Amino acid sequence: MSQNILRRPIMQMGYVTKNLDQALDYWTNTVGAGPFFIADFATTEQIYRGQPSNAHVTVAMGYSGDIQIEVVRQNNETPSVYTELYTPGREIPRGGIFHHVMIKHENYDDAYTAYLNAGAAKCFDAVAPGVGRFCYLDARHMMDAYVELLEVSPPFDDACNKMRQAHKSWNGHDPRRSYESLF
Repeated sequence: MSQNILRRPIMQMGYVTKNLDQALDYWTNTVGAGPFFIADFATTEQIYRGQPSNAHVTVAMGYSGDIQIEVVRQNNETPSVYTELYTPGREIPRGGIFHHVMIKHENYDDAYTAYLNAGAAKCFDAVAPGVGRFCYLDARHMMDAYVELLEVSPPFDDACNKMRQAHKSWNGHDPRRSYESLF
């Protein structure tokens, strides 16, 4: 079962940055991804490396073809899965540091267990109110990235469909939009 659950499509590539404007300029102007929908997500029940956490983040999500691009900026100084890649002397590329892939799945708990059994490590667990549980599993030794899993959620699926449609009809105008505008 583990091998089959690992063979799931990648739906999102995630990046972390300290400069959200610069990263979004790169993704929209250089790559042609977008428009990006921006939100401050107040997640709850955060557990980072076994300890309670309180990372405050702003996320921007948009599409490049059928792949969702997520750019995350952490807004506080607490240690987190988002800041682990910021090491002294490491330059942050204009589009951000490649951080994670989000995997499509049918069952959150089964996918979580399968990745742990395959060698990924628990790193970050939280709840996005109105969406559901999500996690980042540390799979850097396997694929040089974290794996993000998000509980199957009709509200998030609906938002993703609207973002994908916005990308398909996007003419380059209004590249930064409010996540709330999707609803």
